[in-house]
Amino acid sequence: MNLIQRCCFWMARHVPLFAAALLATLSSASAVASATYVDRVTYRVDPFNPEPNTPFTVTATFHGAGHGQPCDISNIRATIQGVPIVGRPSSGYTHPPNRPTLTSTFRFTGFASGNLAPVISYDTKQRNKQQPCSGSSAPVTPEGNTGVPSVQDAQVPALGITKALSGNTENFVPGEIINYTIKVTNSGKAGAFDLTVSDQLSPHLLFVAAPGASTVPAVGASGTVSWTPTSLPAQHSLNYSLRVRVADDGYTGDVLNRAAVVAGTEDRTSNAVKITVHRDPDIQLHKTINGPSETGVRLAAGAIATYQIRYDNVGFSDATDVVITDTVPPEIVGTPILQGGDSQSWNATSRVATWT
Repeated sequence: MNLIQRCCFWMARHVPLFAAALLATLSSASAVASATYVDRVTYRVDPFNPEPNTPFTVTATFHGAGHGQPCDISNIRATIQGVPIVGRPSSGYTHPPNRPTLTSTFRFTGFASGNLAPVISYDTKQRNKQQPCSGSSAPVTPEGNTGVPSVQDAQVPALGITKALSGNTENFVPGEIINYTIKVTNSGKAGAFDLTVSDQLSPHLLFVAAPGASTVPAVGASGTVSWTPTSLPAQHSLNYSLRVRVADDGYTGDVLNRAAVVAGTEDRTSNAVKITVHRDPDIQLHKTINGPSETGVRLAAGAIATYQIRYDNVGFSDATDVVITDTVPPEIVGTPILQGGDSQSWNATSRVATWT
């Protein structure tokens, strides 16, 4: 919740600007990355299990994170079984949130057998800085958390599973509702049967709803949610939704959650989805004199000065019992007129103005 308030007072004669003090014990709940970086690299092979000596396409996706200057990515290459190919395009950039990913494709052919997992190599540089982006050694994983692609004659399924947040925030407070989506794919050449899709909730996440689920915990409790589809044809996918509530158990920090799918010998686990539980307010103070933007002016002796103190709660929960004080130096004479807040007081002995 954001809170914007103002408190003002008028004093005679000019002195340099002095700082206001916040007496309430408050902590910041935010941690911000300093620049755009490579969070991870995923790849997709299409078809997932090509027949011997047939062409296939590899698509590599660079996922950016953080904020600040764009991360320039260049010299993108993929190598399979010692065969290198330059990507198309071979360079580009990521710059979240407007350009969160960069995709490059590679066309391979001529493999008679074996593993087709690519080695993706690339160079990075921070825009306007002559140094690599952070995360340049980010792990390369198959998109959809599938198994390893390979040359195959056999008609077999190839399951993958991904999990994501619905919405554009990872920050939540106790009692808030979170919506997840789960996608199960079959990239193989044959159908999968008797599947079990499951999600073991963190103790800090409480079940609300899961349409179509076969097993669920009680509403308001943690536990395992599962779906049991009878089949998933080749080159098809299944989508599920899960709604939970953040527990009011005193926990703050990161919560990781994954989903899984099992069918016969296929056993896959999704990517970890992270949320951050916040409880703390975050108060910011800004003080001006004789206007909304001035932080220092010259005044003649005997002139009236108007100070304005603005306080904002940019944190993730309400601030309570907030006390703002401002110590007035002896060079400023007179009794101030105080406005704003729920109440105001002036201590002539200590020369402290207080708002609550």
